[in-house]
Amino acid sequence: MSAKDVQEYADFAMTAYYEPDEDMGLAYAWDAVISILRSIKYKKAEYAVLGKPIKKKDFCVDPGCCGLGIVKASDVGKIFEQLSELQDEFNEMAEEFESDDDIECDDIISAFEDLLSLYESAMDEGCGLLLTF
Repeated sequence: MSAKDVQEYADFAMTAYYEPDEDMGLAYAWDAVISILRSIKYKKAEYAVLGKPIKKKDFCVDPGCCGLGIVKASDVGKIFEQLSELQDEFNEMAEEFESDDDIECDDIISAFEDLLSLYESAMDEGCGLLLTF
């Protein structure tokens, strides 16, 4: 490790708990997913996509220095249900969505399906989610 930085140590320590080759995620469509969920008035849009940061006063754990959040296991099933119920409306809004990043509609819909898959897997395992971006 190059610097004696708590974020770098945390990033290194986290590698014991996941396989980088097996990552699942929303790629660059995460922001579009949040925007569409907000537009259909889903109040937990940020929490569902980004999780809740690990913070204490002015310190925030951010191992990759790009963001990290946790979704509690007790919230996973309810969020999965809510997102599933919104899927048709989400897909309709994705058709009309204009992204500043030139993300295609199919990529946004695919990202939402991946998000549902993440929640379904976590629900089946009875665990929460650790989200990094």
